Amino acid sequence: MSIIDKVYEKIFFSNNYFIVYFFSIFSILLIILFLLFTFDIKFNEVYKNNGLIVSSNQKQISTYYDGIIQTNNIVIGKEYKRGDILISFDNSLKEKEIKKYKSQLEFMKKKQNAMMLSTMSFSSIEIEEYQTNINEIENKLYESLIVISNNTLVVPFDSILIESNYDGYEKGFIEKGTIVAKLIPVNDYIIKVKISDNWISRIKTGQKVKITFNDSKFDGEVTKIILESEYSIYAYIFFENKNNIRITGISVETEIIVNEKVSIKNMLYKAFKIQINEP
Repeated sequence: MSIIDKVYEKIFFSNNYFIVYFFSIFSILLIILFLLFTFDIKFNEVYKNNGLIVSSNQKQISTYYDGIIQTNNIVIGKEYKRGDILISFDNSLKEKEIKKYKSQLEFMKKKQNAMMLSTMSFSSIEIEEYQTNINEIENKLYESLIVISNNTLVVPFDSILIESNYDGYEKGFIEKGTIVAKLIPVNDYIIKVKISDNWISRIKTGQKVKITFNDSKFDGEVTKIILESEYSIYAYIFFENKNNIRITGISVETEIIVNEKVSIKNMLYKAFKIQINEP
């Protein structure tokens, strides 16, 4: 019987259970360490944290001119195709204005021709002032024609409408420059992950990311490291298979792979070496 066997037998058959448990646990740890050093087991060193899905781009749709709503197709959360009409405006008032301006111009130009052919003498100042009046009416006519040609607010790209004060707003007047909707592109999302202070120096662009949302898994990559405030640093992650997640504000689990295939033996060796070298 070896010395180790005798020691173990003596401990095992003793009445001190604390020593028995301690020796058993110590033996198991020695076996684990032996296996780790023998087979040099490796694993991915990862930074885990929940991330938030955000849009990489956002578009505000504003009115070009004052107008009265004729049709309103705004629905928060709805998906739109490029070219879809959000709002069309009533042109009846502008059409009356256009008719009025055309009539005025026709009358004023006839009078101008009569002035030029008249035997009565008109000063250059009078003729210039009359021409200025004609120019003003022509400008008003042009502006009204532009409004008629831009009487709809159109979706500029495939998108989802995320915010509006005009959902269910049937009729009414809207002033020039009013923001009527905010859109985000379909499938153009990124994941925003806050980085803890002790990981800041270790998170780099280009690192691979494992993403989990419910039962779905995605692959991603760190594309940016952004300092958003004095105390907040975020990693921006591009991810694939975006068709499965379509709404911003969703929380997902992320694992940023800081080091691939890290050796446990090397980690223990470095930790032991640092501990010895400490004063």
